[in-house]
Amino acid sequence: MGSANCERSAIGIGDLFGKKTVVCPECRTRGALKTALGRIRCRNRACSRYDEAAAQEPLGASEGASPSRPVPQGVFDPGTHRIVVRYRNFRGDDTEYVGDGRTIRFRKAHVTLRVAPTGRRIALWQKFVQNLDDLKRAAPRAEATPVERQILGYHTKRRTTSPRFEALRRKYPHWHP
Repeated sequence: MGSANCERSAIGIGDLFGKKTVVCPECRTRGALKTALGRIRCRNRACSRYDEAAAQEPLGASEGASPSRPVPQGVFDPGTHRIVVRYRNFRGDDTEYVGDGRTIRFRKAHVTLRVAPTGRRIALWQKFVQNLDDLKRAAPRAEATPVERQILGYHTKRRTTSPRFEALRRKYPHWHP
């Protein structure tokens, strides 16, 4: 019994002198360092607990940090339609994605687009996208809804017209069945 207590206290003392990564209690940024005396050193410049030395230290340098994932490989290049998406995930990490503006789609609470370097389509929650207005401006024009496509197809096939058909032809001048 006595040796078990000694082991527990030895582990506690060892933890006091080692650095440990934690979540900053003030700004919720992952990767903040907890020092030997319990002081939190945050790597977020906007936080009041910011410490230059903590920001310089690599995230995986302290023990307890999870190993990083491999960097995705690919040759997808958005070219002149390149758009940068600034996104803050549920952990509070700020990330930037480079995507193709032609592939932006808005679906309910999400926005999807193809991103470099792999060209895979990702879905991002709109409320966490920092530059959502830029994405809305860069998104391609809306396509015809199913009802609009039905009206356009009906009158195009029969070579007839109606006021609604004429309005839809003005709205979608390049539409074809």
